[in-house]
Amino acid sequence: MSVGSNHEKQTLLPFKPPFLMVGLVVLGFIIEYLSPLPLLGNAIVRFALGLTLLSAGGALMGASKKAFKAHGEEFSHGFATSALVSEGPFARSRNPIYVAGTLLMCSVGVLANTLWVPLTVLLLGVPLLHFLVVKPEEAYLRATLGEEYLEYSSKVRRWF
Repeated sequence: MSVGSNHEKQTLLPFKPPFLMVGLVVLGFIIEYLSPLPLLGNAIVRFALGLTLLSAGGALMGASKKAFKAHGEEFSHGFATSALVSEGPFARSRNPIYVAGTLLMCSVGVLANTLWVPLTVLLLGVPLLHFLVVKPEEAYLRATLGEEYLEYSSKVRRWF
């Protein structure tokens, strides 16, 4: 279903989602500075977990970008949508880019040995993404793609 040029603006949001997530990482480090909360356990285990989160997030982000490009869609947030991307990671999650970003941001905290970063990303970031980004995007996609998006959303979970 065509809705016009990919370079037209999509929904207006008060911020770009990556800025929200990076801001929460910064907040996590500020809280860590004021009240340290290191992760427990062996440094090698923490490093392995951090690299696993980083690798998984990077791979998911890369696969999501590839799926967007295959449909001629802009990967950057805020551009109009002309096609429903439902292949690759989008066959399993309607929001793999946000899942990937969450994994990447959590990996930063794990690698830095602070629990505050993953806590702020998970406890503040995910709900903020859900209500301030995902819900408006879903309304936009319903209005733009209609029945095609409704059918897709009935079959594919929002997050996992």
